[in-house]
Amino acid sequence: MLRPVGNLVVIELDGAASVEEFYSFTSLTRIPPGVRSAYVHFAMRTVASVAPTADQLPELVTRKGVSPWRSGGWRIYRSRPSR
Repeated sequence: MLRPVGNLVVIELDGAASVEEFYSFTSLTRIPPGVRSAYVHFAMRTVASVAPTADQLPELVTRKGVSPWRSGGWRIYRSRPSR
C-alpha cells in the first residue's frame, strides 16, 4: 500500500546481470567470501533467471500505476495519485 505521490523503493536484481557482475555485487554484502562463488551460482539459477531486466522493470511498475523519473544515475518511481 502506498499513499498518493509516495515514494516506492524497488531493489531488484537485474535479470540480465552476468556472473561477474553478480559476484561483484556480492562483495558489497555480508555473504562470507568463502561461500560467495557457490551463492552466485545458486542465485544465478534461482533468482536471476526469473528477475526482470533493468529495461523490463519500468514497464512492470508503470503497469501498476507508478511513474518513473531519474535522479542522477538512479531510476526513481513515484506513485500516481488515485482518482
